[in-house]
Amino acid sequence: MDPKEDSLAKKGGWPSWAGESTVYFHRKADDGWWSIFKINLPGGSPNNVRGIHEERVTPPGVHAFTPSASKAGDWIAVATRRPESDYRHIEIYGSCRGQPLPDPGVPLLEPLRSPVPGLVLLAWVSLRRWTEVHVVSISNVDGERDFESKQLTKKGTGNNAFPSPSPDGKYVVFRSGRSGHKNLYIMDAVDGEEKELKQLTDGAWTDTMANWSPTVPALRRDFHLPD
Repeated sequence: MDPKEDSLAKKGGWPSWAGESTVYFHRKADDGWWSIFKINLPGGSPNNVRGIHEERVTPPGVHAFTPSASKAGDWIAVATRRPESDYRHIEIYGSCRGQPLPDPGVPLLEPLRSPVPGLVLLAWVSLRRWTEVHVVSISNVDGERDFESKQLTKKGTGNNAFPSPSPDGKYVVFRSGRSGHKNLYIMDAVDGEEKELKQLTDGAWTDTMANWSPTVPALRRDFHLPD
């Protein structure tokens, strides 16, 4: 397969599927704002990329990164950085046409959708201006009720990041540096490490971005060995 022939968007990054035919991604727009774009594949086929049209989703005036689309594609969660704020936040854009739902009011980084009904967003939050990073869950992003957030990792555990929910929504794998090395841990998805925590990898390397297999109980991960 020639990757040039199958390129969807130049200089795009962090793709997120919505259904079988729509892809969201981020890119720096011509006006200088990092924004979310979407592409609808003709005929719903990833092999048919000729003549595709890009649509900008988020408006200028706010930097938007790392989209995570709902399965139906009727909303996306994005990390934003606004000129008036020192922090990144998660914002939910309803109907995927640049109309944000209410801000949950928690400083957050990259969003990640959870398969658990009513617990549709996992992210990590920086406390005390980057001194600690924690995994949190956010529910009720449909806008019908107030947002609810819950910290899943304990205070004093340092840098916890890259959460990945299991296909059944019962567990979350994440990267933590609490041992002195950045290794993988698994915890309960609802009650966090207060209920259950297990270390999966243990070594002088850096693990990042673990991904679950959708069909078998297995994980893939990226890791970096020190020089």
